[in-house]
Amino acid sequence: MEVAFWRDRDWEVEIRKIPRECNSAADCMARYNTFGACDDVKFARIAGSLKQELYTYTLQNMWDEAKSIYDKFPDMVRIPLTSSGDTALHVAVTANNTDFVKKFVNFEHVTPKDLEIPNAEGNTAFCIATVQGSAKFLQIMTKKNEKLPLIPRHDEMLPVHFATLSCYHKIVQDLSSEDRLQKMDFKDIERLFFMAIKSNMYEVATKLVEKYPRSLSIARDDEENLTALHMLARKPSEKSYMQVNNQNGKAFWYMNGKAFWYQNDMHKQYCSNKKEGSPWKLLKIIWAQVRELEYKKRLKLITEPSIVLFDAVKSTNVEVVKWLLYMNRELLTIKDPKSGQNLLHWVVSHGQRDLLCFILKMRTVKLILRAVDNDRNNVLHFAACQLSEASSSLRTRSKLRGDWRWLMFLHDIGGTSFKQPAKPNRSSLVIQGGRFTRLVFVICDPIEIWLDEV
Repeated sequence: MEVAFWRDRDWEVEIRKIPRECNSAADCMARYNTFGACDDVKFARIAGSLKQELYTYTLQNMWDEAKSIYDKFPDMVRIPLTSSGDTALHVAVTANNTDFVKKFVNFEHVTPKDLEIPNAEGNTAFCIATVQGSAKFLQIMTKKNEKLPLIPRHDEMLPVHFATLSCYHKIVQDLSSEDRLQKMDFKDIERLFFMAIKSNMYEVATKLVEKYPRSLSIARDDEENLTALHMLARKPSEKSYMQVNNQNGKAFWYMNGKAFWYQNDMHKQYCSNKKEGSPWKLLKIIWAQVRELEYKKRLKLITEPSIVLFDAVKSTNVEVVKWLLYMNRELLTIKDPKSGQNLLHWVVSHGQRDLLCFILKMRTVKLILRAVDNDRNNVLHFAACQLSEASSSLRTRSKLRGDWRWLMFLHDIGGTSFKQPAKPNRSSLVIQGGRFTRLVFVICDPIEIWLDEV
């Protein structure tokens, strides 16, 4: 509609030249009056055309052309150029125009306050540069305004939080320096701490917990009400980390024995040639603080909203389970309040053979060997019930054979310790004289016949 406006009225083409030819706003309005185009609607059309020109110059990194407009109309440096509220600095940062950003920030009409202008989403240009991982832009803008790293978005997230979610390790370290941490609210430090753990930035998390040991060790995140112990326990045994292939310089991340190429080349310069820290130092600091709590508080912390040991078993984080049991043998007796299952039930349920052998070698294991859950099933009965349920779902022949061997392994390794009467009217295993004498399954006939043959 705006294009048609200029095309249909050739005399108004001259109006577009007015901002270039006038030296002040008063002269500009006087020229508009001579054309009879000083009403608000037409003036808005002219201003819109001027913003479109500035947007084009900014997007194409044409600083000299944009500067000629800013020299005559300095206020245009802080006026949004797009419908989403992006100023020229937002557009230049998004387009990755380094030369334009540098000259714009150091322009005489641009004040430090102008760098704090947010767009419609609440993002300053500094936030956008952080999300993109543009460290050079961050340095340029920080020299002009040191408050930018501490200006939050509408959702109260700081630029350092965006950098953590994007796994920009070096930028996170720069934005979480000692000086900036002193100026940050504790709620922002707490959010950064949990984000660092989720993003496997253990060096950053360790630095924070060393500064605030007790507060962060017992703190809980706002999303799932988890503590740092729960998050570490839920990490897989083989941690994901970032590294760089020295031969071709391509960045990739490695997880559970598999390598995945990283698509964003801007991440490459922030990836290190080794793992980004280790969780063990962080875990030891947190556990040292947890052990100093009163028994009831400590028990509540490690069992709500879930049991830390059970989370580690579920995520196959065997090392964490062994270490926690070594540090506190009392953890072995903790039960799930809903099902009444202990650690052995969970280990058997997730097929952790190595961990089961480790637990059975502990002297305190006698306290839970014959323990039953709320359904009166000990560990061997519980495994038999799982095998029954799996068989009733018509699993493959090879999978059933594997489950059967797992059940035999439990019987052999447990010896006579698992002897316990099963609850009536339930699929279970009856042990007599150290041998399997009867196995009751609720399944179809073909599989039942095959199991009898096995």
